[in-house]
Amino acid sequence: MERFDFLKTLKERIVVLDGAMGTMLQSADLKAADYGGPDFSMLGDLLNISRPEEIKKVHHAYLEAGANAVETNTFGSSALRLKEYDFSGIDRAAFGGFFDQRGTKVLDNYSISYILSKKGAEIARESLEEYSGKSSYDGRPLFVVGSAGPSNHALSPTEADIQKGSWELIENNFYRQMLGLIDGGADVILFETQQDVLEIKAAVAGALRAMKERAIKLPVMVQVTVDKHARMQLFNTDIQAAACALQGLGIDVFGINCSLGPGLMEKAVSEISSFSHLPISVLPNAGMPVSENGRTVYKLSPTDFSVTLKKYVENYGVNIVGGCCGTAPAHIKALADLVKNLKPLKRKISANTFISGPQKIVPLDGKSGLIQIGERLNARGSKKVREAVENVPGGIDYNALDDVVRDQIDGLGLNILDVCMDSNVADTKKILPQVIQHICSDFHGALCIDSFDPEALIAGVKAYPGRPMINSISLEDFEDGKSKLDIIVSKTAFFNPVYVALSADNSGPAVTASEKIRIAGEIIRRCAGYGVKADQLFIDINAFPIGSESDEDMNFALESLNAISGIKNLAKGARTIIGVSNLTNGLARKPYMRKILTSVFLDEAAKKGLDAVIVNPNHYIPVESIDERDYDLARRVILKKDMAAFAGLENIADMKKGISSAPTLSYESLAPADRVREKIISAYRQRADVKINGKSYGDMIVSDAAAALSSKQGKSIGALEFINDYLMTAMSELGDRFSEGLISLPHLLRSADLMKQVMAWLEDHMKNENMAPQKKGVVVIGTVYQDVHCIGKDLIKTLFENYGYKVIDLGVQVPASEFVKKAIAAKALAISASALLVQTSGHMIDLAREMKKAKLDIPLLIGGAPVNTALAAKASQEGSLVEGELKKDVFYCPSAMDGVNVLERLLSKEKEALLSANLKKLKGALTPRKGKTSGQKKSPAAAGSSAYEPPKVKAFRKVSAVDVDKLKINFKHLKNLNWKMSKENEAVFKALAEDWISKSKENNWIEARGISAVFPCSARGRKLFVYGIDNPGKKIAELSFPAAVENTWFLGADSEKKDVCGFQITTAGLAAEKAAADFMAAGDSESMLYLKGLADRVAEDYAETLHSELNKAAGLEDSRRMSPGYPAIPDMENNRIIYELLDAASIGITVNEAGFFSPESTTAAIICFNPQNDNG
Repeated sequence: MERFDFLKTLKERIVVLDGAMGTMLQSADLKAADYGGPDFSMLGDLLNISRPEEIKKVHHAYLEAGANAVETNTFGSSALRLKEYDFSGIDRAAFGGFFDQRGTKVLDNYSISYILSKKGAEIARESLEEYSGKSSYDGRPLFVVGSAGPSNHALSPTEADIQKGSWELIENNFYRQMLGLIDGGADVILFETQQDVLEIKAAVAGALRAMKERAIKLPVMVQVTVDKHARMQLFNTDIQAAACALQGLGIDVFGINCSLGPGLMEKAVSEISSFSHLPISVLPNAGMPVSENGRTVYKLSPTDFSVTLKKYVENYGVNIVGGCCGTAPAHIKALADLVKNLKPLKRKISANTFISGPQKIVPLDGKSGLIQIGERLNARGSKKVREAVENVPGGIDYNALDDVVRDQIDGLGLNILDVCMDSNVADTKKILPQVIQHICSDFHGALCIDSFDPEALIAGVKAYPGRPMINSISLEDFEDGKSKLDIIVSKTAFFNPVYVALSADNSGPAVTASEKIRIAGEIIRRCAGYGVKADQLFIDINAFPIGSESDEDMNFALESLNAISGIKNLAKGARTIIGVSNLTNGLARKPYMRKILTSVFLDEAAKKGLDAVIVNPNHYIPVESIDERDYDLARRVILKKDMAAFAGLENIADMKKGISSAPTLSYESLAPADRVREKIISAYRQRADVKINGKSYGDMIVSDAAAALSSKQGKSIGALEFINDYLMTAMSELGDRFSEGLISLPHLLRSADLMKQVMAWLEDHMKNENMAPQKKGVVVIGTVYQDVHCIGKDLIKTLFENYGYKVIDLGVQVPASEFVKKAIAAKALAISASALLVQTSGHMIDLAREMKKAKLDIPLLIGGAPVNTALAAKASQEGSLVEGELKKDVFYCPSAMDGVNVLERLLSKEKEALLSANLKKLKGALTPRKGKTSGQKKSPAAAGSSAYEPPKVKAFRKVSAVDVDKLKINFKHLKNLNWKMSKENEAVFKALAEDWISKSKENNWIEARGISAVFPCSARGRKLFVYGIDNPGKKIAELSFPAAVENTWFLGADSEKKDVCGFQITTAGLAAEKAAADFMAAGDSESMLYLKGLADRVAEDYAETLHSELNKAAGLEDSRRMSPGYPAIPDMENNRIIYELLDAASIGITVNEAGFFSPESTTAAIICFNPQNDNG
């Protein structure tokens, strides 16, 4: 068949990828033997060898559904993933000698990786060939996408106990897999479900290496997985930071997949759309997982799934859509049908240049002021930093470095720090990457990586998760006739960095403006040969000490200033920078003079277009705050080299000697106990060897804790009081901040480490005082059977240990019996089980049963992506030692921190309250929540008596609309409820209302649209069954109520009479929401309030109109209108059912997994026509 051009196709149409492979294979007739035994049943990639026909069936199903591309069944086929399995014990019967290809020796993981990947690509290629030969093939472009999942080895820094890898290990891992995919016939390479930006960099490097070896260039897609806050949670990397770090590596598509349903991805999609210049791919799950009969399933319908993705294509310019977990051919068919006639949207991207750190992007935009780069993290220029890397036996004083970082980022408000570890004593090539990794474990700025040594720079860049700045390159020869530019750029251009380029050649740093401009032009030209664009360059205009010129006619400062505009005019995007400290070299003892000269020079430079400065902000102040006399003297020094003015400034400086900035950060003013609490909350570590009673501890916080327990306004604080009132409150606040997305996981781990330090001392202190130390206990943890994912479990281990618990880590693929056996032997306080796969989460219920069987009555903590309260409730049913009751200490823990909080509260006076609250949650997950409804006041006999005659109305569905100026609006509610103007003059309100209604009509902001319908129905218990309009015998929907509705609100299914019910949905339209957002973005919150309030009112009042029309059609004066989310029908899932019944997508409404509508100005309701129902 014809091989299509993938990148060309992306410019012409929306490309549809396939859906989940695992979901489809679950329904296939597969046995454990097909995988080589139960221990390998989670490695579906093996089916490429044992059951290729089943893989091909899945590919064919998605192609028949309308997909343009199928992903190879190779997600877990890299060597490092295969290393998680012991193939020596595999049942070889189904593999036709595959594992015997080298006699009796088992193939090594790299060989298996290559073969599985090649075979996976061949199967997909054969599927395309076969499908394209069918008469049903419509000629659309088709592609084989070679899939590679993460290696499960972290490169980015983290304090969690996660398996680490090296750059070379990760690159080689994916290089070997890519060779297989390329040789098997892949058209595109896809790295998907990725969580570590640095790992992705190494993976892409491996892919490019494989392509170079095979003399082929394939498009590369990268998809990361994010949470609802649009961040890669493990390393707290937000989606724009990830895009910034990756999009210049030579990849062709950037997007997201897995973890969430489509509705919760909108924040991430929106942020990618406005930031990345690459085509965007979005492959969500089929909603969020729910538990049914002990199994975790995805329930989002194909219609809802596809409507949301269509919105992303139309509103955000998404280019590639498809499905992940839980999706099936039906989802892909609905999606393909919706987007087949759509064309790619041209997006408006920010023109700014950005760099990024491990968590955030940093704009390189000097329009609003100079870009300031902190200079103090420099072993060459800071005694504190130099001693931290040179004078610590056997290591680095990270405490001292943390202080320098914190002072610049938190204290001085900088976003970019220059980091230089050049040393004559320490090994810079070794230390620089270590320091970078340490800083990046919890850092919301960006780094400028600085070294004279090219090898150290290259090592540093490989250790950095973001898009770096590199300081510096120049035309100076470095070795073997090669310049620093050639050596460094040739080895780092892949990383798409921004370079600081010194205007220097073999003659040394350029002095005159013309020399600086000439060298800058040559730097730009030579960098272009390596694919480095001008907007990746900051040309350093060089600073020389004021007054150091040997030529009386030379003015170093003025020459630097005069070079700025000439350099910027050389090429579009070229920028200028200066390391300004050298300008005032020799003035360290005259801080006022140094500050004035630096500030005035930078002001003059900014006027000429200087973009950035490497500076200590304590040496730089706004010129508006400088005394006019001193300002004039400084300008004469800089612009005219007036040494008399220089002497005048010196005299003033001598009079002001000693002026310096006070430290910004201090905990010393706090009482010791408060100091401990605040240091834990802010993760403020001060590494030191603290000796108390002859024992060493690792942080100064222990001294604070000891001081706290020694006195409190003359009274001693008890250990328990200290724990409960200070440590527990700190932990509680950290948990709240983490759940709200306000702090990162790395921050949490640093705080946990501080807690560990304090708790270690507390236990020793209590023993020394002959007090019973607080009982912590043993926790047995592991990932459930058949699940090899360890990241979540490793995070749990790190936190539990840091909070003072002894952890027995059973690893991955742990059978339920093993959990129980170890817990009994260790007399464990609790068991903590993790799962990351839908298919394996059911083993948590097995674990509860096993605990019951062994009469092991201890808490069970469960968590992971597919786990929820409903699963915990099912486990509590199966694990209870008392028949008919629930095991109330089965806890669903959404995060590792939740697990810590549960254990801490179980060991405190809050235990019974916690268990009671948890039992209530578990019961609530098993039983619909009871709301007090008027229907409960009626007896079935009264409401269901023969007196009720259902309306004689024919079932129908009607779409309607009305202009905002024609709608009957409740102005009293608009004034008092929506606009909250109850005290405003009526005439003022009326004029405002008329004005906003008129503007809304003229700008097409608001149009009331709605759908109303009457359906046949019947009830059974708490269920309302709805039947088809054209086929009254066919049940098409089922709604849940908190109380019985059979013969109370609606007639029962066994009634001789046939009941009907009404449904309606109204909206003010999406345009109002967009316009309101535009007002808010422009700072016009007042207009936002008026427009949003009017839109909400329109939706509500049009609901009144449609309700009246339904009453009229039913021949009634009134009936009961009930909206999901309110007491009569609290379950928001009913919104989704109403949405589907009425086909609300046809009027521009969408609904997410939680049952919330977009636009927000939307209402939905069920109508009960029974006049005997309480309408009160």
